Amino acid sequence: MGASLPPPDPPPAPQGGTKPTIVFVPGAWHRSLIYSSVIVLLERAGYPCLTIELPSVGGRVSSLAEDSDEISNLLTKLVSAGREVVLVMHSYGGLPGAAAVKGLGKREGRQGSVVHLVFLGSFVLDEGEAALDLLQGQLPPWVAPEDDGKTLRCINAQELWYHELSRSDAAKWASQLRPQCSITFLDPVQHAGWKHIPSTYLITELDRAVPVVVQEGMVARAKGVKVERCRAGHAVMLSHPEVVARLVRRVAGEDLA
Repeated sequence: MGASLPPPDPPPAPQGGTKPTIVFVPGAWHRSLIYSSVIVLLERAGYPCLTIELPSVGGRVSSLAEDSDEISNLLTKLVSAGREVVLVMHSYGGLPGAAAVKGLGKREGRQGSVVHLVFLGSFVLDEGEAALDLLQGQLPPWVAPEDDGKTLRCINAQELWYHELSRSDAAKWASQLRPQCSITFLDPVQHAGWKHIPSTYLITELDRAVPVVVQEGMVARAKGVKVERCRAGHAVMLSHPEVVARLVRRVAGEDLA
């Protein structure tokens, strides 16, 4: 039997009107390069795209608040310039991302605003909660401390995050992981932006890092968040970039199936 053909690229976006700027936030251990394939599809459709590099990724001692400030600084510049923004977050990135949108929604009376939040297999928590609370106070078995005692590394990332990719691609992405500051998993969330800005959560049904039952539990508590599903692992932007691109275009206002 021949290999199945990949889904077609999304069609070009309709002309007329300024499209929202799409801002991408990676998760723990990752750089924004993980979104490259999605960005290609969205830029081809006419969407300006920007990325964030989290201060907590790379070995420097940082905090959830510093990650949030990094995101907020970029969003504030865009909103102040009158831009509409869709914020796309993956995994841990949903925590500083959702906190960063405080005061930047449409209800603040600005011409620009953050118009939609997109969570990809992400943490969605309430104010005062920390990632480690969701994990019952224990780091998962695939996380281990680095020798510095301040950062964490991921064990067996190829099977955990990239199991849908070829072995060579999985090895490539695993080689690009960076140490993650451990305190970010202890810091409580200061603002739950999904309560104030329209939001969509993409459940990644084959996820080995944030199991589907955990994702479903979070979104069940996050009243008002729209839920979509994809038969994908944790790195959905690598294995199914066209699914992520279509989702972003829909929440940006396009009428796509």
